[in-house]
Amino acid sequence: MACCFISTRLIWGTISTFPFVYILYVLWIELSKAIDRQPTAVKGLVNSLRLLLLLSWGVYPIAYLLPVFGITGASATVGVQVGYTIADVLAKPVFGLYIFAIAKAKTEADKEETTSETVVSVDGAAIKPAFEGAVNN
Repeated sequence: MACCFISTRLIWGTISTFPFVYILYVLWIELSKAIDRQPTAVKGLVNSLRLLLLLSWGVYPIAYLLPVFGITGASATVGVQVGYTIADVLAKPVFGLYIFAIAKAKTEADKEETTSETVVSVDGAAIKPAFEGAVNN
């Protein structure tokens, strides 16, 4: 019975690995490209986000494979659930906090960029950009 369970688990684990790895690959590549377009203050956060994505998503298959590694019974069930819980905490609230930090850093960078706009001189009169003061503090 355990033999069939492990075989089935390995078959479906292998099948599900293909889209899983593809999604991780695409996210990793796209976030890598996005780093170059970010303000300096945001680059480190996006890089950390990529690593968190890889780490948190990497916990799911490890937890799924615990029974394959010889862990059985209640220990396997508890191990899988603890693994999924750790992955969920990393992948959801911590990921969300990183997204919040990135949004805040980008907003600050945008504020600095708009407040440092050069005042244009037209016929000796200084003209400030029309959108000045439109940014919420």
